[in-house]
Amino acid sequence: MKKEKWISFVLAAFAALAVCVFCPTGNGGTVPVYAEEEGFILKTDNDGDLYVSGYTGKGGDIVIPKEAVWIGKQAFYGNRSITSVTFPKECWYWVDEQAFAFCPNLKKVTFNGSIGGIGEGAFYGCTALQSVTFGGDVSLPSLSGGIGSYAFSNCLSLRNVTFSDPNAKVDMLGGCAFSECISLESVSFPSELGNIYSDVFVNCYLLKNIGIPQNAVLVGTHINGYMYGKRSPSDKASEYIPADGSAKCYIDIWQTENGNYAQVTGSIAQTVSSMSVNG
Repeated sequence: MKKEKWISFVLAAFAALAVCVFCPTGNGGTVPVYAEEEGFILKTDNDGDLYVSGYTGKGGDIVIPKEAVWIGKQAFYGNRSITSVTFPKECWYWVDEQAFAFCPNLKKVTFNGSIGGIGEGAFYGCTALQSVTFGGDVSLPSLSGGIGSYAFSNCLSLRNVTFSDPNAKVDMLGGCAFSECISLESVSFPSELGNIYSDVFVNCYLLKNIGIPQNAVLVGTHINGYMYGKRSPSDKASEYIPADGSAKCYIDIWQTENGNYAQVTGSIAQTVSSMSVNG
């Protein structure tokens, strides 16, 4: 993955590293001792930046080490111990694919600053996740950032997605980014939003209001007003069903019991949401 790093961030990272106590990693980089003691496994990428590649800590409410620029693929995948994660402003580049997927007890995600992008399925199946707060942009200059496909799909408890800065920029919403978020009731995006791809809100049957900025481009289909699933539990093929409240749709979703995942079939009925365009 090609990266474009800003000089100001690099200088800030070096300034922060200069005052820390370090220990060597296996690939020639350095890791702050406190981060290692808290269970964060940090490595150095090809650009010389530290990133979180894994976690062996006690969990609970965790804060990503400020020395880490990004989060690696499946770094926290399936972790049962973390209950919330806070990203400092210094972690600005990327949350890679499936980084926090299937974390059954993760309830809250907070980005204190801007983040370049949320990778495919980054928080997929976090069934206890209730709120996500973005403190700034979700954007990468000259590259494709934004919220990737299935990033928050199957987050069954997700109610609030908040953008603290109404003037923030979100590069795009990938396909099925919030699909099967069956508790999501409303979401309003900041003033700069790029392409919106297919099925972003499909099967969000409680969703009543979607605030879309005027500059956004609806690239995909079935973004609003459709459910996707089966006419009956015994049907083999799924199809798009208009969300006019007249029919039920049977969908397969992940649920957890005592931290164990199982895929179950449930029925939903949805009345078409209102998609308002912000001025």
